[in-house]
Amino acid sequence: MKPKLIVFDIDGVLVHSDGINKKVISPEIKTALESLSEHGVKWTVISGRGYLRALLALDGLRPSIPLIVEGIKIVSPEGKTLVYHQLESDVVEYIAPLMTTEHVEWSGFCPLNSVKYDFWTPEQKFRDLVLNELDHIRGEVTEDPEEFVYWLRTKGTGQLTIQAYHDLKLPDWIEWTYNEGAHLVYPKGKNKGTALEDLTNEMGISLDDTAVFGNGFNDVEMAEIAGTVVAVGNRVPRLIELSDMAIASPDDVPKAIYTLIK
Repeated sequence: MKPKLIVFDIDGVLVHSDGINKKVISPEIKTALESLSEHGVKWTVISGRGYLRALLALDGLRPSIPLIVEGIKIVSPEGKTLVYHQLESDVVEYIAPLMTTEHVEWSGFCPLNSVKYDFWTPEQKFRDLVLNELDHIRGEVTEDPEEFVYWLRTKGTGQLTIQAYHDLKLPDWIEWTYNEGAHLVYPKGKNKGTALEDLTNEMGISLDDTAVFGNGFNDVEMAEIAGTVVAVGNRVPRLIELSDMAIASPDDVPKAIYTLIK
């Protein structure tokens, strides 16, 4: 059955996932996305990226319906926040000392206003790329973990991304997942699955009529509730188990789109 809505992760799905945020969708994917409206199918993205970096990857395309960015925040096509859940203070206070004791190499968050706040160590391998090439959207950056924690305490956030040199072993009462070498921390009870529910409720489209494309551990929750699942890559066995279609890489996304809407 042809879906009414298709939701795509970005990194590893619409663009190849190698940690370089400047990559954009291929011409073939761009054409396939543009064809969806001709078939009466709506589409959008769900990503841990912030709004501006999500648009950067889409290379000039913009969904006509809300986007899910920073994992769980729903924003309008113009970037206005529609649904936002804030990380609880007890989670922030648990994580605060980790910034100075657990060899965190990078961490970042976007509060309600979507201004990006980042902590980088000089050794973080993608640091120079992001600081130099994405300067126009990178927001505030510090090398001082105490300053970053102050921002986190005073600005608030939905998703918090932490990249460390090892597993942080966060406790069960913290909602988190591990993806692309980073720990993604969410408000309690929130994840990409609940964000997808928020979006479909906003759109008045049932989950059964929704297809999702994902590749990561943090895509499993949305795959468990969507009507159709396309798994990209093979590194998450649970995602493949849930899939109706499995493809190797972003290069195969156009063919998968055309298969769904034919």
